[in-house]
Amino acid sequence: MKRFLITSPRFAALLAILAAQFAEVTLLQAQQWTIAPSPTLTVADDLGQIVSAATLGTGTIVVADGSNKKLVHYSPQGRLVRVTGRDGAGPGEFQLVGWMGRCGQDTLAVLDPFLNRLTFVDSTGMLLTTRPAKEPLFVGYAVDNRATPYGMVCGATGAWATVGWPLGVIPTTPGAHRESVNVAVAPPRGFYQRVGTFPGPERVRYPASDGPMEFGKKVVVAVSASRIFVGTSDSFFVQSYDFQGRWRANIHREGKVKPLRKVDFDSLKSEYRRRNPTYARRADAVVDKGTYPENVPAYDRFVVDDQNRLWIQEGTRPSDTERMWYGFTEQGEPIGQLRVPGKLEVYEIRRTDVLGKWVDEEGAKSVRRYRLVRSTR
Repeated sequence: MKRFLITSPRFAALLAILAAQFAEVTLLQAQQWTIAPSPTLTVADDLGQIVSAATLGTGTIVVADGSNKKLVHYSPQGRLVRVTGRDGAGPGEFQLVGWMGRCGQDTLAVLDPFLNRLTFVDSTGMLLTTRPAKEPLFVGYAVDNRATPYGMVCGATGAWATVGWPLGVIPTTPGAHRESVNVAVAPPRGFYQRVGTFPGPERVRYPASDGPMEFGKKVVVAVSASRIFVGTSDSFFVQSYDFQGRWRANIHREGKVKPLRKVDFDSLKSEYRRRNPTYARRADAVVDKGTYPENVPAYDRFVVDDQNRLWIQEGTRPSDTERMWYGFTEQGEPIGQLRVPGKLEVYEIRRTDVLGKWVDEEGAKSVRRYRLVRSTR
């Protein structure tokens, strides 16, 4: 049998590129990251309920203060620069800051479910425009045609991922239930394209209300430069689609979901009572009557970093002292994992650092930036 030796320079170059890419992926799979012991930046200027924080292309850090209905702008060095927004229904005012994040390089978007609108501001805090958040595709059992979708997030390129309300009718019998939801994506300056119908969030019907189940499964979405990522948190399995709604890749990691423990339920009760003493009865109904799952969701949050890579936070219990994040390329290839303290709720992951909310032992909250370091564990 004859054997042929291919000596084409172009083919040889292609083989070299493929080998380099394979070596890079293998190296990235082994990367283990954590954060430095001390933050490089801390801001806590009379902040109330910290909803989110984002870093703009200018280096400006913006913190969404939900209880005070405002956006607080800081310089890259952490100096207070300006405050925009206030309680109200006029331009640049908010009644509820449901979500805040980058929506383009130097633009922020704020979702106000109470006013059913999106507000866009630039890097200086100037109001750019507002528009309704309603989309007919996402109307479900709990809302009417004027309602805000169940969830909306924007990405750094200006693309939107949107989750609809559960389909069907509101259950009348008290107890746990779960319906399907529609998910769609809209590219920058484009129209929504339906991605598909997925198992929705786990909810509980109470005698006089209906709401999300504590520790229940939920639909988690995020958008990168060219993909929408959709997960239902049943297992560590996420699907990615392009902006035309076509499936592109599955992201999967082996591992078991974490069981809930008595200490987690005790923590839940304490949190209810801390927020409002009248929540004690609801805590009893939720915990003592068993309207909760046996395990936490497989994952809690998605973050797309500044290299368009998806980071997935493993499901976290109140008693966990660490939070684990797992990184993947847009194509679903693993790139490593990040370990952070349980007190840090991560909002951003970048090449060299992470930004998030820190909650200390006394419950005091601040926004901190930490340098990423290679883990020795």
